[in-house]
Amino acid sequence: MTVIRKGLLPAAVAASAALFSQSAFAVDFFGYFRAGVGATAGGGDQVCFQAPGAAAKYRLGNECENYGEIGFGTNMYEGEGGEYFRLATRFALSTERAQDWESLGDDWANRELYAEAGNLFGGVLSDARFWVGKRFYQRHDLHINDFYYWDNSGPGGGVENIDVGFGRLSYAYRQNRFDDDLVFAAHDLRLAGISVNPGGELEVGLNYGTALEDRDGFGGDDGWAVTLQHFQGGVLGGFNKLAVQYGVGPYGGGSLAYPDPDATDDVEFFRIVEQLQFQLSDNWSGMVAAIYEDQRDVQRWYSVGARPVYHLNEYVDLMVEVGYDRVDPDDGSAGDLTKVTFAAALSPGMNFWARPSLRAFVTYASWSDEFRGRIGVDTPVENDRDAVTFGLQTEVWW
Repeated sequence: MTVIRKGLLPAAVAASAALFSQSAFAVDFFGYFRAGVGATAGGGDQVCFQAPGAAAKYRLGNECENYGEIGFGTNMYEGEGGEYFRLATRFALSTERAQDWESLGDDWANRELYAEAGNLFGGVLSDARFWVGKRFYQRHDLHINDFYYWDNSGPGGGVENIDVGFGRLSYAYRQNRFDDDLVFAAHDLRLAGISVNPGGELEVGLNYGTALEDRDGFGGDDGWAVTLQHFQGGVLGGFNKLAVQYGVGPYGGGSLAYPDPDATDDVEFFRIVEQLQFQLSDNWSGMVAAIYEDQRDVQRWYSVGARPVYHLNEYVDLMVEVGYDRVDPDDGSAGDLTKVTFAAALSPGMNFWARPSLRAFVTYASWSDEFRGRIGVDTPVENDRDAVTFGLQTEVWW
């Protein structure tokens, strides 16, 4: 799920100008964006479909905003032995794609602004990277539904990639500020690159957080979460990832990036995330995903989806995405949502990750009566149980 937090355009301009003003430094330019236009059959703007209570939705032909990230980075110092000091920044924007002129207002955000230093020492620290600032931190996601299941991004500092012989150790300290008298202090410890089988690696993570607060009657408890993830390369020409997660207290809602500091230790979640990205031949690629999440005394979320892609030639793709989500709340009836999208695309290469991708799509979605009035709220399909949308979209990263 893409999250925008308030930011200022002048800050973006100033930071970018500062980078470019250092003419002696080579500047890297990187980013991501998706943009398009769409409508709903029967009239009205494009409606997007997400099951109430689900943390994500299957995204092909099902994104109703323009979103972009623009980043700049430069090595401000490079030593003869490979030592370096680096500065990087990234800004994000989101618009409703309503018309030619759209003011960004609060939909402009600073996502990253940090300094990094590496290759400074020998021994176990020979490949270590030290950082301070605000950054995307070792994020893991399911691409076809944009679900960042392991994400501890934000302001903080730490050290990555310490060689401990059988793996790579990383530690990060990060904070979420909720107001002037409450911040949530989080510690992230990870051990990655543990070889467990040919082509397979294990990664283990522990998150621990506590509220630093000055409030009368505050009742939140400390929280912790553990993640175990196995990566297998060379599977059907691609890879397989299986992650198992469990969290308590502030992490009990399932989010590591946005914990709830008021949560007590009876709040828990358990989650399994499976994904397979395949490249069966020059002409066939795709991804399959599955999620099971149980939030104690709240709900259970089941999700499965697939996006197979047929590459007609070097530049033309045909694809279909099918996604199914079921949410079963403790205090109500379970509901289902099914979404199917057919798309034709132009992209430079016969593989799943080739971008830019310029797409034309048609989407059909249907949902159970339990979700009537909760999908497409304030749109012509609010009281329906199915809908068709169509449109154009491009997705690019570099």
